Amino acid sequence: MIQQTIIEINKQNKKIVDSKNRLSNTTLEKINKLFYWAP
Repeated sequence: MIQQTIIEINKQNKKIVDSKNRLSNTTLEKINKLFYWAP
């Protein structure tokens, strides 16, 4: 029972980390484009 709960918590944590990574990746891409087009 406890083991199952730990597995569920880990899955949720992974989802949160994945969405944060996606967010930061898109932000980095926007910043890179800005610098790329800057004179």
